[in-house]
Amino acid sequence: RAEMAYVFARTVDAEALGAINEVSALPDVTEADPYGAEIFTLYRAGVLTGNDAAGTFTPNENITRAQAAAIISRVADPALRASLNLG
Repeated sequence: RAEMAYVFARTVDAEALGAINEVSALPDVTEADPYGAEIFTLYRAGVLTGNDAAGTFTPNENITRAQAAAIISRVADPALRASLNLG
């Protein structure tokens, strides 16, 4: 999942992933982790929403086809991006 977040974050210009959320921490990822910067960029842009209310990402798990489709949709269409309150 972490590597796929990297790929998704790099598919568009950085300006297309402007922050709509303030996300300073996630339960299982730091910005210093491999691909952490890209994961945080996608959370802040509302592309990633996490697997639970705490925003858990599970970076070392496999991504499902449904999860990939949701992420691709949110990257492509900013109107689908989600507002989060993760702190």
